Amino acid sequence: MFGPPCWGFWRRRFSPQSRPDPGQGDGDKREVRAQIRFYGDTQQNTDLLSHAVGEERALYPAVEPLLKAWGQATATMIVGHEFIRRYIEALEALAERLCTTSDVAALWEEVEAELLRLDAVLRLHLEKEERIYLPLVAQHLSESVQRSILDRMHEVSQETPDHSS
Repeated sequence: MFGPPCWGFWRRRFSPQSRPDPGQGDGDKREVRAQIRFYGDTQQNTDLLSHAVGEERALYPAVEPLLKAWGQATATMIVGHEFIRRYIEALEALAERLCTTSDVAALWEEVEAELLRLDAVLRLHLEKEERIYLPLVAQHLSESVQRSILDRMHEVSQETPDHSS
């Protein structure tokens, strides 16, 4: 019931192939307006916002005890790291291509798109760390434990990054 097929609608809705071309007549302009309303009309109960509220009311309370029993509370943050790594790797590949292409303008659009994706993921990731993790650490762990965590984090950050995974 749940799983990849359940979320297929959302992936199809936001795929590059589903994007309308606003310069191609009134039909596409109406589709652009519909997509904008779908994303961000906070005055109405849009599909996306009602989906989020539904998750908060029904899915998350059901998943919470499952995470406590069988999961990992930080798993979603690790998925965020996977996305960050993926976007950085894509930017590195684009940087290499920029050195060898004659059509810098076309490639720059790809760079900008990847930068926007990375920016969005980083903003969300940092917000979660600052609103959830860091206050818990500050409130419940001693200063010596906090220092130890920071030291271990800095040890890892000084290692050579491995982008092979």
